[in-house]
Amino acid sequence: MYNTLCALGVCQFLPHVGYNGSYLAATVVTNGILFHAFGGKPLLWWDTIANTLMILYTNFITKSQPFVLFFSILAMATFCFNSSNLWHVVGVQGCLNLALWCHYLEI
Repeated sequence: MYNTLCALGVCQFLPHVGYNGSYLAATVVTNGILFHAFGGKPLLWWDTIANTLMILYTNFITKSQPFVLFFSILAMATFCFNSSNLWHVVGVQGCLNLALWCHYLEI
């Protein structure tokens, strides 16, 4: 089950790896490419659980509330009601990318 759009969508997290040295973003990119390239229930669960834990961790440690929380909730709601690959890239991956920028820029 290769999903080109969603696999490319996680690449929007790459600047965090370069600019911020973000292990979170590196994990998102790695897990996202693995899941969207190979699919399967074990990778789906791994990707979903890892993302959930990283969202919780980031929201707990950030100095950028309520912005990180807002984008996190928006992303999780979009994930629950996702209807297309484009919506997943914009609504889930895009919102979590914005949340991570808010976190690192301490907005």
